[in-house]
Amino acid sequence: MLSTDKIISSVGVQPEEREESENEEEVDSATSKKISHGTALNHLESLLDYLDSEENSLLSDMLILRRLRKDICKKENAAKKQTTILNFFKC
Repeated sequence: MLSTDKIISSVGVQPEEREESENEEEVDSATSKKISHGTALNHLESLLDYLDSEENSLLSDMLILRRLRKDICKKENAAKKQTTILNFFKC
């Protein structure tokens, strides 16, 4: 049976190159998976609705999700910046 390194060397990719490409993929996936607070709230609401409809839902799970919803709402409100009346008169 061939080892992973032997298979990779037969394809022509060096182990160092493989590690670099794996690291680049991790960085790319981390930056592309940024989710907004509103999107997270929508998904969390859907999950809460699902758990409400299930008979075997645990109360502790529901309480944790409700606490998360509260925290996300606070973050979403903090991210919004209120405009002042002075901003309307700037030229």
